[in-house]
Amino acid sequence: MSQTIAPPETAASRGPRWIWILLVVSLAGNLLLIGLIAGAAWFRHSSGGSFASSSNPFGFIRSLPKERREVLRAASRDDIAGLRPLWKAVREARREANRLLTAEPFDGAAFLAAQRRVVDSEHAARSASAQVLSEAAAKLTPDERRRMSRWHDRGRGGRGGRDGDDRPAGPNERPPPPSPQ
Repeated sequence: MSQTIAPPETAASRGPRWIWILLVVSLAGNLLLIGLIAGAAWFRHSSGGSFASSSNPFGFIRSLPKERREVLRAASRDDIAGLRPLWKAVREARREANRLLTAEPFDGAAFLAAQRRVVDSEHAARSASAQVLSEAAAKLTPDERRRMSRWHDRGRGGRGGRDGDDRPAGPNERPPPPSPQ
């Protein structure tokens, strides 16, 4: 009465091992892609705009109504075009500094000179950008300037700067001194 039942061949019913490995790798890749898309959507939503607008001081213009946007763009088009060569010079100076940083043998004096060129080119580009931004801000209404101020703070995490002067005080921190009014 005792019949021996042969164990089922599990390897044959599951398929080859490489298919299972491929399935796990594919699942991991899909989860990574979904996470990247969700993270980008969350970032875009939390910053109130596109990636470029969160770091570009002129990105606020994109949030204005079309008529106002066109007026400001037309007035600033030539000025903004003049900034492109300055920022290109910054990128080139950074590339040169990075090249010197990794060059063998390392030349500290040449690297320091390249770093100074980066700082000088950044200063020139930022100064010109500040001038153009100031001229564009002069064309905004008072309400638009207030909205731009809020937009600018939101793009920096609402902290008011890297030093976080206006961030809430933690349990071991003193609050910042009151601002003069």
